[in-house]
Amino acid sequence: MPMSASASSISFKETLLTFIFILSLAIIAVSYLVPPAVVPASAPATDFSADRAIEHLKVIAREPHPTGSIANARARDYLVEQLKHEGLEPQIQRTGVASLMDVFPGPYGAGTVENILARLKGSNSTGVVLLVAHYDSVAPAPGATDDGSGVVTLLETLRALRSGTPLRNDVVVVFTDGEELGTVGVQAFVDEHPWAKEISVALNLDAGGSCGLASISETKRLHEWLVREIAKAVPHPLTASLDLFPRFAGLDSTELDSAIPTLEGGYSGCQTAYHTRMDNLQNLDPRSIQGEGNYTLAVARDLADLDLKRTRVEHRLVYFAFFGRLIIYPMTWVLPLMIITLALFFGVLLLAFRRGRLSGRGLGLSLLLWPAAAVTASGAVAFLWWVLQALHLVNSSFESAYNAQTYALGFLALTIAATSSLYVTFRRKASATELTTGAFLLCTALLVLTYFFAPGASFLLMWPLLFALPPLGLGFVLDRPDSNSLKIALLICAGVPVFLFTLLIAVFAILEPGPMQTMVSLTVFTVVLLALLAPQLEVMTARRKWLLPGACAVLSLSFISFGALHSGYDALHPRPDSLAYWLNADTGKSSWISLDERPDGWTSQFLTGSIERDKIDIFVTPGGESVLKTDAPPVKLPAPEIVTLDDSVSGNERILRLRLTSLRHADVLWVALEKVTVLRATIGGKKLLSKTVEPNDRLWGFYYAVPPPDGIELDIAVGLADAPRLTLTDQTNGLPDIPGLHIKPRTEDQMPLHYYPAFDSTILVSHSTSLARDKSPR
Repeated sequence: MPMSASASSISFKETLLTFIFILSLAIIAVSYLVPPAVVPASAPATDFSADRAIEHLKVIAREPHPTGSIANARARDYLVEQLKHEGLEPQIQRTGVASLMDVFPGPYGAGTVENILARLKGSNSTGVVLLVAHYDSVAPAPGATDDGSGVVTLLETLRALRSGTPLRNDVVVVFTDGEELGTVGVQAFVDEHPWAKEISVALNLDAGGSCGLASISETKRLHEWLVREIAKAVPHPLTASLDLFPRFAGLDSTELDSAIPTLEGGYSGCQTAYHTRMDNLQNLDPRSIQGEGNYTLAVARDLADLDLKRTRVEHRLVYFAFFGRLIIYPMTWVLPLMIITLALFFGVLLLAFRRGRLSGRGLGLSLLLWPAAAVTASGAVAFLWWVLQALHLVNSSFESAYNAQTYALGFLALTIAATSSLYVTFRRKASATELTTGAFLLCTALLVLTYFFAPGASFLLMWPLLFALPPLGLGFVLDRPDSNSLKIALLICAGVPVFLFTLLIAVFAILEPGPMQTMVSLTVFTVVLLALLAPQLEVMTARRKWLLPGACAVLSLSFISFGALHSGYDALHPRPDSLAYWLNADTGKSSWISLDERPDGWTSQFLTGSIERDKIDIFVTPGGESVLKTDAPPVKLPAPEIVTLDDSVSGNERILRLRLTSLRHADVLWVALEKVTVLRATIGGKKLLSKTVEPNDRLWGFYYAVPPPDGIELDIAVGLADAPRLTLTDQTNGLPDIPGLHIKPRTEDQMPLHYYPAFDSTILVSHSTSLARDKSPR
């Protein structure tokens, strides 16, 4: 066997074949992330065609269409027209409501929204299938992907469903408004529409990038019978029971799946386009819509013909994609499988000691090698990423960076170079058997940890070990280190970790690179994979020890250098920037403010003279929002009004009823309350989350999009001892008309930065007041 054979017994042919085998399997695994070919518009009516869907997208994603805008009204009317064209009777649900989503710390979202609903009746309904996508976009983006792709996927799915055999169950389609405000539209549907109480199962579509293979998954793992339906209905499903990180579905799913079994579908590659002007039809990969449509139509048909009265809550499942199939087994199997794995490992360990293949010193060195590799590689990657950002060699977009993928590939090569270099170095002091056994011991220990903390992810270590340990042990029993049959068996078994971890690593390195924690996670997963491939690492470094480390080091340097050389901005990779005109109506002082690190070619026409870094407290951000600020010419603008309608005491609580109004008929109202603990809150009689955004600052607040002309009514209950300070800011789109100021437009290599819900090229007018209780006798 390779781990006990001498370097001279390992031929160059064996080394080459091992490398080719592993590389080929990795390529095959990555190929499962490639979206399917687009089905043309001439395809049968019962098929999903991305070409047909994109015809709708040309209308919906023609321009940015945030909630309340004229463009969003045009998108609404188009969707209503298309639903009527399909023979349905659409309705519009218009309401003002606050989101109760508590995923983010705040500020909380609220607004006036217009949901679009339609119902396709079933022949003998046993329940109702809900299909959801949001049709609003953020202010700077046309929203071709987020979430125009989901909207047109549902339109095409609905058309295909009606073209086939009649469905058993009712299908309700809801195009929600106000998702970008924080799931306001879906909250309105769940809280106020009578159809919401009839829903048996839901599928929500929401994409976060402009390319990539769509995936579909059950969002909260409370109704895992849906996983079996995915396996039954979906071609080549891409999902897994990974619980290494907090599960976060699309925002609309956050509200739905608290009570309704919910599936989440979408794709998230090419995230540099996310929430920017680059989220347009030109940058969208039509194959991604085809993949999303294939999944959606298959699942919708399956659920629409299912007996929804017979669904049941199952035990938790472990599931993962493996060569195009979904492997599923109960979570209760994890413990016995882990016990078998542990028994196999300790049997192999005992055999190795009895055969004299292991020494305490060598095993100790091995137990040092792999953690050292993880620490060294992740530390180097974190430091390099920090340096690249400090040197402004990372050309950032809103969510990611244009060269993040290139850097990720460089970091991946760097990790292999560092780990294989340490392996070669430690190999001088320890045998291959000792280094392999130590690697498997650490992976076994990680398996035990996953059982306790992330059992859904146990498959990543369980199955590679279960496949690798028998041939390893058999080699010790037969004492035939040069057996070609055992070498081939061990190499074939290596295909399990290569496939599983390549899929995982590819998602980090190719689809979703960007933040430092993602880069470090990529590094750690790569080291674990190399530990599971320790026998093959011995083969690939036995003859020419430094070939693999050296080649990967050169490859890493090439990728990182290429990323650095392409760290500039151009029309295809525009730089995000931001600017707003802010008037503090209480002091009369006007300022230009920007969220950028420093002025650029466009913002420098405003940010001139004495520029300071300051913090403003109008956006309900703990500690204030850090901005660049400089003086701006004064413009007379009316301040928003704060009127106290009632101030009373009930027990140990103070009840405040306020009317908040924008005299400028603003697009958004920002409400920030400091020095207060809000016990209860409603807007227009509808519940709003009262959880404090920042306990130390006792900060609470929300924003309200498309407020009524006569303002919003806010009712809050606070403590008797509280003396809150309220800051009300109204926001309108467009910069003020200042005499003598001729604003140059942005060049093609610049674009607005998205701020939640909107920031760039806006006018902000703030007014603050103390709401301290008047204790004087009456």
